[in-house]
Amino acid sequence: MKSATGILCFICLLTLLILKADYTLQQFTCFGLDPTDLSVCGGNGFCTAQDTCDCQDLSYGGYIHSNINGTLNRLVKIANAPRNEHLVLQLDANLILFSDTAGLPDWASGTYSPLNSDRYMRIDNSTGAFTLHKLDGTVYATVSSGCNGGIGPFRLVVRSDRNLAIYDSIGKICWIIDKYPHIGSVMYHGAKCDVPICFDKNATEVCSGRGYCNVPHNCTCMEGAFGYDCRNFTCFGLAINDTSVCSGHGQCNNLNNCTCNDGYFGSKCQEFNCNGIHYKESSVCSGKGVCSSPNVCNCTQGYSGAYCQEYYCDGTLYNDQNVCSGHGKCNAPDSCSCSAGYSGATCLDYTCYGIHYADQTVCSGRGKCIGPDGCTCPTDFSGTSCQDYYCNGIHYKESNVCNGRGVCSAPTICNCTQGYTGTYCQDFNCNGTYYSDAKVCSGNGKCNAPDSCSCSAGFSGATCQDFYCNGILSNDEKVCSGNGKCASPNNCVCSPQFRGVSCETKVPSTVASLSGNVIGKVNSSISIKKVSTLQMIFILACVMICAILF
Repeated sequence: MKSATGILCFICLLTLLILKADYTLQQFTCFGLDPTDLSVCGGNGFCTAQDTCDCQDLSYGGYIHSNINGTLNRLVKIANAPRNEHLVLQLDANLILFSDTAGLPDWASGTYSPLNSDRYMRIDNSTGAFTLHKLDGTVYATVSSGCNGGIGPFRLVVRSDRNLAIYDSIGKICWIIDKYPHIGSVMYHGAKCDVPICFDKNATEVCSGRGYCNVPHNCTCMEGAFGYDCRNFTCFGLAINDTSVCSGHGQCNNLNNCTCNDGYFGSKCQEFNCNGIHYKESSVCSGKGVCSSPNVCNCTQGYSGAYCQEYYCDGTLYNDQNVCSGHGKCNAPDSCSCSAGYSGATCLDYTCYGIHYADQTVCSGRGKCIGPDGCTCPTDFSGTSCQDYYCNGIHYKESNVCNGRGVCSAPTICNCTQGYTGTYCQDFNCNGTYYSDAKVCSGNGKCNAPDSCSCSAGFSGATCQDFYCNGILSNDEKVCSGNGKCASPNNCVCSPQFRGVSCETKVPSTVASLSGNVIGKVNSSISIKKVSTLQMIFILACVMICAILF
């Protein structure tokens, strides 16, 4: 029973050891690839820790792989591309590292065998031992006895520093000739050993900074650069010693890179300014010249100054306050732009409401034109063109000027219509009598215009001399029935023995006598003033009643 238990324990420990070994091998990767994968680290190095590569230029086949090409036959070369040398098993079974440059061996294994005997070398896939074998497989000589603690498969590598070494699968060095300093540069670098190196230059210096290292020691130059490491260059297609390179205004100091002379700029030193304005701008040299070089203007005729900013009008500097007669701007040589109202080559001319200032009719011929549309008028005249004046405070164009009876021909001067007189045509007569006289129009109307009476009600005639009593002219013999007098319009003053509106009724003698007396008294009391017909009837009625009573 105990022996069975011991056997089981031994099996468990053996299993754990196998698992541990497997775990040791698989415990890290490089960027997702197993250390034994031939493409790990770009196929150019060993995966020595998690995402950690040791670059050794393996992609050029400078090695023997114990699990792939584990044997090396005679005269088969293993290249060391960076150092221009190779490893070869000679016919005498001596393994040498041969310099192609010097034509001499750098190292030899010392494993001699008779000439023309068939021998081969082999790396053991389990132990990493490097041995020389006969054709029957027996070991003839041993170069390396094995890799203590190494994990297969194993590789014999011709390193970039010219040392020959055996590595296990995770980059452990099992054996090395260690003859040369460890300073040889590899052909690939970078975290994944996938970045090529050209001529031992780092990334900032590779291909002279004018190209790209796509494969080791092979530069692809940028356009304009040339040479094996792109050391030669041009500037925009022109050689550095060409007189027109950099537009003749600078030096070509790198590929398409000009160092410009003072005052010039731009990729080809083709640009420059005048007074801070680009030479191609329309406003350069004040728009009045050509900027031929930095701050050098060639001015158009008529312009002067460092930047063609100066010019004259009729001999006066453009910004002088008296240029263009002080009435405009000098916009170009001898070219004035006159202010509103001024004209002429030097802005000397102007008008007042369309009439030249020197014309005798300007300002209505009554004033002076002292500026554009600026008249100074004499006393009694006004208006923009001195066109206005007044008669008795009324504008000459008003309908009621000169009392509407004449024309105001000059200040306070009225030319009156026929029939009117007076300073302002305010006076006139009716048939020789002044219009405001009490006797005008026979005292029976108003004199409204020369010899034109407007009669009061009941009066008529040219001078209002006529009136009627009940339709009969006052001086007609038939007026008031011939029995009285027409004292005023429709007002008959009857003889004593008659009565009625037109004195048409005869009354008895007694009544007539009495009424005569009464009427006489009434007439004397009312001074025979104008009495209406209705009033007269009332009076006669009163007289008759009195006569009956008395």
